[in-house]
Amino acid sequence: MSTKGKKTKKKKKLNFLKVITAILIIYFLCYFLFNITGFKTKNLIIKGNYYLTDEEVIEQAKLEKYPSFFLTNIFSIENKLEKNNMIKSAKVRRTLHRGYVITINEEKILYKRRSDSNYVLSSGKESTLKSNISGVATLINYTPKDIEKKLIKKLAKIDIDILNKISEIEYAPNKTDDERFLLYMNDGNLAYITITKTSELNYYNKIMKKIDGKKGVLNLDSGRYFQVME
Repeated sequence: MSTKGKKTKKKKKLNFLKVITAILIIYFLCYFLFNITGFKTKNLIIKGNYYLTDEEVIEQAKLEKYPSFFLTNIFSIENKLEKNNMIKSAKVRRTLHRGYVITINEEKILYKRRSDSNYVLSSGKESTLKSNISGVATLINYTPKDIEKKLIKKLAKIDIDILNKISEIEYAPNKTDDERFLLYMNDGNLAYITITKTSELNYYNKIMKKIDGKKGVLNLDSGRYFQVME
């Protein structure tokens, strides 16, 4: 019988070398990915914080458990930090030693409200901090909301070293001025201000130098003069 014209099927031989190579590639990829996820963050450096503690910044950034260094997105860290009213902006960068340098720019605290213990910020927002901040003035009595909003805008423009000299703020309107406040200063002096002349506070240090350590009342609500206490 003639076999001419019949096609014979060739059996494909299994290429063990290619199979072993593919298995090895998959193994090393899995090993690499496993090790990447295992490389945890080793250290955190916090810069720029004055009011917030390092622990509060780390907790806000969700880094307290030192997550995977390679799988953590630095933009995600920045977004988490900037959700805190106390943080104006945040910048995060990686270091060569599996760490992060977190630099934050905080809002300025203007005062603390005695009625609810909230800190009022230069942005107009409020914050509740775990730790008590020393050197911050206290608004001791009720102030109409519209007048308080004006006060916040004005105090936001006052130098921080002047704000730190204020111990208490009292809303003290009189018959002619419903936007008048009395400031109790840490140096033992008193100062009257009205909202339209709040910027005069920036001259407080210069004025105090001229009175030779005397104690009294600085009137910045109507003019600029100092009454010595007897």
